[in-house]
Amino acid sequence: MKITSLRVENFRSIKALDIELGETTVFIGSNNAGKTAILDAIRIALTRRWGQRGTGFTEYDVHLAGENDDPKASPGIAIELRSEEAAANEWPDEIIQAVDEIVQTDPITGKNSITLRVSCAWSAGEGCFQPAWAFLNAARQPLIAGSARRLNLERFWQYVPVFYLSALRDAEDEFSARSQFWGRLLKAVEIPPALEGRVQKVLDLLNKKLLRADPRLAQIANTLSGATRVAARDRAGEVDLRLVPLKSWDLLSKAEIILRNEPDWPWLPLQRHGQGIQSLSVMFLFQAFVEHLLKELYEPESTPVLALEEPETHLHPQAARTLWTHVSALPGQKIITTHSPYFVQRVPFRDLRLVRLTENGTEIRWLPPSFSARVPHVAALDAVVAGSGGLLSYDRAAQTLTVGGKLEEAGYRDLLACYGTHAERAVIHGVLRRVA
Repeated sequence: MKITSLRVENFRSIKALDIELGETTVFIGSNNAGKTAILDAIRIALTRRWGQRGTGFTEYDVHLAGENDDPKASPGIAIELRSEEAAANEWPDEIIQAVDEIVQTDPITGKNSITLRVSCAWSAGEGCFQPAWAFLNAARQPLIAGSARRLNLERFWQYVPVFYLSALRDAEDEFSARSQFWGRLLKAVEIPPALEGRVQKVLDLLNKKLLRADPRLAQIANTLSGATRVAARDRAGEVDLRLVPLKSWDLLSKAEIILRNEPDWPWLPLQRHGQGIQSLSVMFLFQAFVEHLLKELYEPESTPVLALEEPETHLHPQAARTLWTHVSALPGQKIITTHSPYFVQRVPFRDLRLVRLTENGTEIRWLPPSFSARVPHVAALDAVVAGSGGLLSYDRAAQTLTVGGKLEEAGYRDLLACYGTHAERAVIHGVLRRVA
């Protein structure tokens, strides 16, 4: 399950937008055009504390057309996230059963879908901006009764967990025990009790040897014990110096990444390397989290969504050129913003979304995922369509040829050859040129 489309209304620079999202979607455009607003709309709408007071949107997120507009008079922010099957019965039975109350099935295509709307508008009665959420039916009306239970929202989160990495990602924070990825990975480590007992004995022995190494350490501890005597009204107390971790978790929590760029170079902590290496390490940390822990924290069928700002940050242009291969290979769905022409060079055209700021707010343009054209049926066309691996399809009744992706030169020439002797081949070749 992934997010296939997004509708945003009255959010920051966005008055109204409908956006199609793929496995990987890359937003490009000038500063303040609305790229980050799109990522934030997804992030805020799918936060796990959504709907609780103090979460969600604020009055500064409400779209205002002019400086004198009042956010309290606005109809409010609305964001709709839609997940839809690419083909009927794509989702496994485990997903369908878990979210049965909110799944909608198209009677014509047989494809299942789920649409979540989150909104926020001023409530005069409450005296604040009031958040709300609802799952929608095919007519975009809220589902009621059991479908409106909070449990359904929590189940949906389980299958579409969203992780956000800003352009200012800090490796020191991300590789700390409190981070969204590293901290969870460390806490999931299971040390056998026997080994933990041996580790504890070694730590205690090492600490005693270090304390005996210099008499001043014992004297310092004795001096500090005065604090316990004061607090305990002159009763005897003790202070011990702990020069090594006290427990195995304390040891794990101090774990850090060390690396070297060349075989003969020295090993250095990650924080001592350049910002480019640190930024890349955070992205691959996300991959490690998905591969080793996602199924334990979420569901086996969960599809992570990575909202990633400017993956090229701090990278040399040559590194930015090769980055696309690695980012597109990251697990799950990727929704990315970028300013780098070097990164964009490798992105397929249909994955790009051009974001512009106009008088009417943020607008987006992109190539459609497929192109269609009316061409007459000929016998040779059937073999070309059948051998295209699903790239081509032909509707005989409507005499419509559809190209569902990038048509390579060889495939284009095969189509031209189908009509090589047709009486209207010149016109047909012109039509085929437009869909190729």
